[in-house]
Amino acid sequence: MAKKKERSVNVSGKPKHSNDANRSNDSKTEKRSAATVRRLKMYKNQPVRNKKGHIQSHEYQNKDLPNTRIKPDRNWFGNTRVVNQKELEFFREEMA
Repeated sequence: MAKKKERSVNVSGKPKHSNDANRSNDSKTEKRSAATVRRLKMYKNQPVRNKKGHIQSHEYQNKDLPNTRIKPDRNWFGNTRVVNQKELEFFREEMA
């Protein structure tokens, strides 16, 4: 068997990966800024799903229910915007 080549070690100690947010950002070279790297990492974030495809957990998912209650009001839940037949006929005649 042939010998495997050993990978060179990063002697400087500075990260060189394009998706590393802590690396230096020189204006001479077009490297990604830390904000861009964080944004791209956010896009890759996916929720954990079960076999059926239902979402089990997500990083930003909140399971707490809201403790507020909407007060029932007749204006919200009633049929308040009703027009009778005479007004509807008058509107049709005016439009024609």
